[in-house]
Amino acid sequence: MTPATVVVDENTLNDYVGRPRFHAEDATRAPIPGLATGLAVTGAGGDVLTIEVTGMDGEPGLHVTGQLGDVMSESAQIALSFVRANAAELEVPEGAFDHRRFHLHVPSGAVPRTGRRPASR
Repeated sequence: MTPATVVVDENTLNDYVGRPRFHAEDATRAPIPGLATGLAVTGAGGDVLTIEVTGMDGEPGLHVTGQLGDVMSESAQIALSFVRANAAELEVPEGAFDHRRFHLHVPSGAVPRTGRRPASR
C-alpha cells in the first residue's frame, strides 16, 4: 500500500492549521508610541486587541471610544485612576495630568463573551 500524497499550499493551508492567529498589522503597529496590545479572554476563546491612546490639552478626563462594553470602559477609567494615584511611584512628573485630556480607542471593539465578533457588514 502506497502512502497518500497530501498537498498543502496557500489555498489549503487554513484547512490544516486553522484561521490566522495574528494579523500583519499587529506586529507593525506595536512599536508606535500610544499603542498597546491587549488580550481579551472569554470562556469561548478570545482575541488580540489593539488599544490606541493619546493625551492632549483640555479639560482633565478620559474619553473612551470603540465598541466597548461597560466593563471595558470602566477598566480604562480604573487604569487612569491607578496611574494618577501612584504617579510618584511610577515616576510621572508632577502636574502631568493638569489640563490633560486622554482619549482611549479600541478600533476592533471588545470580544463578546461568546468569543466571536459579529460579522462585518
